[in-house]
Amino acid sequence: MDWTRSEIAAYAALAVSLGSFAIAGLALWRGIDASRPKAWLELLPTASPHVWQATIYLRNLSLIPIRLVSVSVDVVEVPAGKKQDLLLDAPTLDEAGPATGGNMKMPIPTTVAAILPGETGSYSFLYKRALLRNARSVTLSVGVKSLHSQPRHARINVRQDIPGGGITIGIASSA
Repeated sequence: MDWTRSEIAAYAALAVSLGSFAIAGLALWRGIDASRPKAWLELLPTASPHVWQATIYLRNLSLIPIRLVSVSVDVVEVPAGKKQDLLLDAPTLDEAGPATGGNMKMPIPTTVAAILPGETGSYSFLYKRALLRNARSVTLSVGVKSLHSQPRHARINVRQDIPGGGITIGIASSA
């Protein structure tokens, strides 16, 4: 098959237009991804075993104020037993240890301030790992709501390694 100059020019123009369409789509995808809120989790050990002080940070990269709505853990066992991680309402510990009970999904109080565009907000609570679980990391699901005239809801998963998960063994020599 012999190609004429006009056919070659038409196919070249088609290739250039498809390439520019792909680049425009990639730029749009990156722009949308850049405006999504970013979340991360920080875990600090407490005096009680299997309990950590958890703080969720949320950076608002959008142009609309957002609010934290809820935090939840994955459901591992139904009904909740000794393999189910829990979230504790009280962010403080007393001498007897953490409060008993807990939630698999915890609503964030409406008194927590909204996160304005370009700012970072945080919320602290206690994370209690189940007694029979030996997970080395925590994955929480954070509910976020935009404070727009038509609110939109989103879930962001955050993951963090549990600090101090190993066992320390000391060997003393007897002389």
